[in-house]
Amino acid sequence: MGDLPMRFSTILRQISDTLLRQGDWVPKVILFGSATLVIFLVIQFIATLEKNIASRIRTITHGDTDEFTGESTKTLFADRNASKKLPTFVNAIIPRSEQEQTTLLKRLNFAGFYSPEAVMIYYLIKFSICLIPFLFAVIFLPIFGMSRIVIFATIFLAIFGLIGPSFFLDFLKGKRQYRLRRELPDAMDLMVVCVEGGMGIQAAVKKIAQELKLVHPDIAMEFTLVHLQTQMGMSVGKAIEGFGQRTDLEEIRQLAHVIVQSEKLGSSMAKTLKTSADSLRTRRQQQAESKAQKAAVKILIPTVLFIFPAIFVVVLAPAMIQFGEVFAKIGK
Repeated sequence: MGDLPMRFSTILRQISDTLLRQGDWVPKVILFGSATLVIFLVIQFIATLEKNIASRIRTITHGDTDEFTGESTKTLFADRNASKKLPTFVNAIIPRSEQEQTTLLKRLNFAGFYSPEAVMIYYLIKFSICLIPFLFAVIFLPIFGMSRIVIFATIFLAIFGLIGPSFFLDFLKGKRQYRLRRELPDAMDLMVVCVEGGMGIQAAVKKIAQELKLVHPDIAMEFTLVHLQTQMGMSVGKAIEGFGQRTDLEEIRQLAHVIVQSEKLGSSMAKTLKTSADSLRTRRQQQAESKAQKAAVKILIPTVLFIFPAIFVVVLAPAMIQFGEVFAKIGK
């Protein structure tokens, strides 16, 4: 990270030298300002990303559950109006509609981003990507003129800047949900073992967060949040309901419902959790069987497109050569 400012100044110096050597300074000054803004935003994003990665590595290697939560989990309970403290030019790109911000915040939570500034960062990235078509047009219009390639490329980049971040957010949500579904049965088994061993459900949640943070960091972080919420006075069932709302997973909602009903009715928590864990294992096996059955149909596509043409060439090519020789002799 120490050489980023030097790289930044080098890039700016090269751009300024290029502008001074050539004419038409008005569009190039615009290009210079836009390029400076984009480079600055990219460097800020890389610096923040590396800081977050280093923080997560420190929390994983130094052990305690509270340390594992890090800044990302603490911000879940932070001030939701933090974006009002940001510079004016940043707030200008964030929609003022409360409903739109709430909807986007839920989608960011589904993807694993809990920071109160997540909405601002999302729109800042989207705004930065939307600058790319402008830069593309300023750079290539003087070279190629109003050609179709430049026009289509500019339109494509503009559309990508508008819808690309949203699709990428949905992609991150799907990947995270897949990891959580894969990790949940192991967490449930550990919870059953802890409860059957005499631990309370709250202590079992803390144990899961401690034991699984290296093997299954996603679900360990979520159970850490559940543990923090229970320490703040919330019941375990309600905290796991929040877990389900943050991840948009039906399996978690069902688990929360089971725990809430067990707390209300006073039934055996160990038997309830064991039944729920068996149900998760069965559902996971059924999903694997369903994917295996669909694989036979999906494999027909590459077979028809790639394998059959090769077989036809190998089988029919000798016959076609012989037919050609026969017709050549007949023609003579």
